[in-house]
Amino acid sequence: MNITEVVPKPQSLYSVVFGCILALGLPLNAVSLWTLLRHHSLKSPSAVFMVNLAVSDLLLVVSLPMRVYYYATGTWPLGNLVCNLITMLFHNNIRSSAFFITFISVDRLLAVVYPLRSRHLRTSSNAWKAVVFVWLLVLVINIPENVLFSKFLNKLNESSCFEFMQTPRSSMHYIQPVLMFTMLVINMVCTALVSWTLSRRLNDSARVNKKCELLPGSFVVLLLS
Repeated sequence: MNITEVVPKPQSLYSVVFGCILALGLPLNAVSLWTLLRHHSLKSPSAVFMVNLAVSDLLLVVSLPMRVYYYATGTWPLGNLVCNLITMLFHNNIRSSAFFITFISVDRLLAVVYPLRSRHLRTSSNAWKAVVFVWLLVLVINIPENVLFSKFLNKLNESSCFEFMQTPRSSMHYIQPVLMFTMLVINMVCTALVSWTLSRRLNDSARVNKKCELLPGSFVVLLLS
């Protein structure tokens, strides 16, 4: 069957799933972004990363109404350029969110495990440099993907979009899983180290408090002896 003869069909399950994500994600991310900007200073590295994470999620959420429409009706009325743009927003969210979540985990690790030695690293200036690097990297990756996806869309009829057909594979199809797995491992290691450090400090604090409680009694016994 020729690829241009394929006619997309409605996919109600996808429509419901993306509709639920839209209904929950839009207000929650908007409130999160407003709260971070209003009540938290962007001088904190973690706040910088969380603001950009919220922005990344909002960019994804605002692209979902057309996905809901497409999967509900099986038609795409806005042409290949808009389809390409919305697809790139979806891919960009996956990549940028993974980076920002990893940065937040590493920042938490430095703050808890190495609070003194990491002070010169945990600055808002370094956080903004990391954020700019991520957005530039994402945009650079978009260039070859845009070219490949545009060529693919031109072979389809104008009512098709998104993952309806198998898109051409770029090098990122092979690099991205490795990168995502690496960041997942980093997040898991950071979380484990932070949990272990906090647990150890709580145990040390409990032992110190117990010794302090025993000191008065020990002092009395010493006097009586």
